[in-house]
Amino acid sequence: MLIIGAGIVFIGNYSFQKETKAGTETITKEESKNENEKDVETDNNIETDAESESLSYSVEPTSLVITKEDGSKQIFDHDRSFAKMDPIDYSPTRAKVLLTPQYGWEEGGALYVYSKENGLKEIIDSRARFGDQHYPSGALWLDERYIIYISSYLYGTIPSGDIQIYDTEKERTEALELFKGDAVMQLTRVTNVENPYIVMSGIKFTDEMFNDSEAYVENHDIETILKMIE
Repeated sequence: MLIIGAGIVFIGNYSFQKETKAGTETITKEESKNENEKDVETDNNIETDAESESLSYSVEPTSLVITKEDGSKQIFDHDRSFAKMDPIDYSPTRAKVLLTPQYGWEEGGALYVYSKENGLKEIIDSRARFGDQHYPSGALWLDERYIIYISSYLYGTIPSGDIQIYDTEKERTEALELFKGDAVMQLTRVTNVENPYIVMSGIKFTDEMFNDSEAYVENHDIETILKMIE
């Protein structure tokens, strides 16, 4: 087990699956602040209408349920046991929300952006039954415009994961060739530091048959990433 920074735990194996309790336990959150982000937002006194009226959500064993400001609900297919990360992420001002429901093993996943002003917008919806080859996961906001996420091959047992950047203004995706390992498995944003950064947790293969691997982690400043893509 390798511990990075404050409260970030990385386990060096292929699956990185969350361990969940049996039954129909529901995980409910009013806002998706992690501990790091909470500290920063308190220090900076960020207060917006979006923060006080932001949508709430619950993660069920087989679905992601969002409740909008007007009380209406929308349900997405989501396999909680398969998902590696929280399927919700708030932008720095809390005005926009990312949704990344995961459909399950060799089933696919999706990426949506929600805001009170513009409603729900589909960015990617990859499903095996549609013949798609890759699916998105682990999406995080870099700022109010750019999204970083992992694109993984939908089929097979060999781990895969490449970094992609989505530009919400130009509505286009580009690859970010930054990670020096063989596959990114998880992204974590750390903000309670002078220079906020993204932790890219993944693996490096140690044999030519791609059977064995070792944990591999890189940290990259968000400011540096933005300079690369802007």
